Amino acid sequence: MVDLVGTAAVRHEQASDSLRGAFRRYGYEPVMPPVVERAEHFLDRTGEDMRSRMYLFTDPGGREVCLRPELTIPTVRLYADQFKGDGRLFRGYYIGPVFRYDTRSEGRYRQFTQAGAECIGETDVALADAEALAAAKHGLDSCGLTGLTVAVSDISFYTSLIEAEAASGAGLLPDKLASRLRALATDPGKLAWFLDRQPADDDEAPGGLDFLQSLTSVAPAERREIVAGIVRSLQGDDPFGSRTIEDITERTLSVADAADRNRLPDQLADRLRDLL
Repeated sequence: MVDLVGTAAVRHEQASDSLRGAFRRYGYEPVMPPVVERAEHFLDRTGEDMRSRMYLFTDPGGREVCLRPELTIPTVRLYADQFKGDGRLFRGYYIGPVFRYDTRSEGRYRQFTQAGAECIGETDVALADAEALAAAKHGLDSCGLTGLTVAVSDISFYTSLIEAEAASGAGLLPDKLASRLRALATDPGKLAWFLDRQPADDDEAPGGLDFLQSLTSVAPAERREIVAGIVRSLQGDDPFGSRTIEDITERTLSVADAADRNRLPDQLADRLRDLL
């Protein structure tokens, strides 16, 4: 966290005012989502990996909430809540504090200001992209920044692969994993990080998970009995402390199920790696 005072605070206000003027010139109106949001909005879209970077707590009503880690998702949530899916064209901009537990080596404080604009409902996608680039360029110019290079990518290259796999009907890409991949596709660096943690075709799953994954075609009750039998044989005359065979079996199956849910089909993982 950092205090802004004097010249630094004045420069922050001037930059914010310049950006507001640029966004309004392009027909964007301000949105002000709350600082505290439901945590599920972010975790469902970005995955549990984001949890360690969020300021999470439970409110008096027992709901898991957080200090917003970014402003795109709250803006889309606001649009859905306010306009109830009527499909209207909406241009909204935001400038406000967000909170993320980044390391200092990542080059920013844990509270920082995010400015951005969202165009929702424009049927001419190319026009919307051009408009967003023009608004961003005008906003940066208005802040006195020069000599900039704009890098443009298109997440549809990634999402088209994900959607094709999800629609294949093979059942190999669970809905939550597909949703997480769509979110990761907005940041190639994060997608690469996720893929690096996927086992390669010729790798064995760590810790014996390859054996458990080979039992996925076995009926759940039979799978449980096989694992419990292995645990009993390993226990012998030396009990596992206070943990029962049932506890160990349940934990082992939970770990295996989690690995199943987060493992990409090999062909999809290879295609995404090639695209990166």
